[in-house]
Amino acid sequence: MSERVVIERRARSTGTTVQLVDRGDSEGWGDWRWETICVEHGAVCSHETRKLAEAWLAHPDEGWCEACQNGGNWPT
Repeated sequence: MSERVVIERRARSTGTTVQLVDRGDSEGWGDWRWETICVEHGAVCSHETRKLAEAWLAHPDEGWCEACQNGGNWPT
């Protein structure tokens, strides 16, 4: 199975586009098959379960996208 975007939406908290991606059984991913991605900033966070990934999806500014946490700019 190859990777696929399961959900794509705009996060209300930041206005950025976020995706929930299923990496499937791609070699090397192990148990971290699910990822949340901030499309605008390229931040990625891996998760063990889809439920956990979905919980993180709505708030990239709360822990997994440093640019969103910093008002849309990468920290220097």
